[in-house]
Amino acid sequence: MTLLLIGNHGSVFPGEVTRELRDNGISVSHVDFVSLAVERGDGTDATYASLLRNSRLPMKLQSLARIGILAKMLEESSEDIVHFHYARWFYFLLVPVIRRLGKPVAVTVYGSDYYRIPRWKRWLQRRFFHAVDAVTFTNEATMQSLLAEDGTLEAKCSVTRFGLTPLEAIDRYRGTDRERMRQALGVPGFPVTVCCGYNANTGQQHLKMIEALQKLPEPLRRTTLFLFPLTYGGSEPYKQSVISALKASGLHYTVLETFLHGELNAYVRLLPDIMVNMLVSDQLSGSMQEHLYAGNCVIAGTWLPYGVFEQRGVVMARADSFDALPRILAEQIGNLHGCEQYRDGNRRAIAALSRWDEVIGAWKALYAHLLREKR
Repeated sequence: MTLLLIGNHGSVFPGEVTRELRDNGISVSHVDFVSLAVERGDGTDATYASLLRNSRLPMKLQSLARIGILAKMLEESSEDIVHFHYARWFYFLLVPVIRRLGKPVAVTVYGSDYYRIPRWKRWLQRRFFHAVDAVTFTNEATMQSLLAEDGTLEAKCSVTRFGLTPLEAIDRYRGTDRERMRQALGVPGFPVTVCCGYNANTGQQHLKMIEALQKLPEPLRRTTLFLFPLTYGGSEPYKQSVISALKASGLHYTVLETFLHGELNAYVRLLPDIMVNMLVSDQLSGSMQEHLYAGNCVIAGTWLPYGVFEQRGVVMARADSFDALPRILAEQIGNLHGCEQYRDGNRRAIAALSRWDEVIGAWKALYAHLLREKR
């Protein structure tokens, strides 16, 4: 089986699913939508990338050139299946080519590609969805949102989740001494460590969180370290505003600013006792799943659509507002030993939901089904 995967070489998930599919015997040609370079496992084909570079169109028209060259690539492709990762709304321009291909075509919706475009673009996007053979989603909530708009797509919709590679590192370093983790991260020792969010994006609502944390009872503030990972995302001015607020807060805190890989990323999940996730919006936070898998007690906003976790038996505390956060956090700090009773259950649930060895079967089944149906 061979697959032409149109994704983004700079994005984590297309690269990881490419690796996992290859490990499972599927030959994958991974197209970078930005450059149109094709990575084939044994090297990179720059044929279509050179066409884009030589198009000589003004910058504002480069997207049209890219779509035209992508259409040529599809018509010349020899792979058994085409799979678009990230449903760019202007892919509706490829509908005539897709209908002529005579091979199965799938698209995976990531979430922001659907939620963060206006209604008129969603209408054009649905023309693309109607032309392909399968539309997959990383979670049920996004799929149901689309079906509420267009129920006629139901027969071709399904969920294919991405695995979380960091779960493997968490298992690898699970037995690491806590003092070693602290030293590696540059984090001082405190009786309790609370991780506040997981990146520097404004959607993490750090400033509101800091204001709420200052309302914790003084004995708890004195014995708790608040860990703020600002290692990616967000603007420099925003990060500086968070750091300024922390300096004025009177809280014991550590800010992490350097992007973390492998061992250090695992330590950020394993070291905290509690993780607080009060995002503005989310679908299926990978970082929060990593904290749950590592054994953290998690507090999440009630407005976040985490029904899929609850349906699978994951236990977490929920806060309906920042006003409620100090009380709920105090309760969790006072009951850390109680968290131990559901840590193993949380770990098993997250493993079933997001370990690559658990989820890759859905991708393989999708492709086998598409090939059967297209014969």
